[in-house]
Amino acid sequence: MKVEPENQQLMNERGTEVFDDEKQLSDYNLSAQTARAQSPATVALVFRQENGEFESLDITPLSSPPELPEVMKPQEPQAHELN
Repeated sequence: MKVEPENQQLMNERGTEVFDDEKQLSDYNLSAQTARAQSPATVALVFRQENGEFESLDITPLSSPPELPEVMKPQEPQAHELN
């Protein structure tokens, strides 16, 4: 993809918030802790059209996250661990 950065825009998955170029993804609560394989984050990328406007947001789901294996699911604390 050869599109100049000024002709690209990142935004949230609803298209209601355009991400500022000067900020990091973590400023938008996107990190390894909030975006996991079993609960992925979505970031939209749109391009500037020839008329100077950015294209409409259209997100096409490509896949569903896999079921988390039992060994990776959070464990309930045991009664003796609570004291």
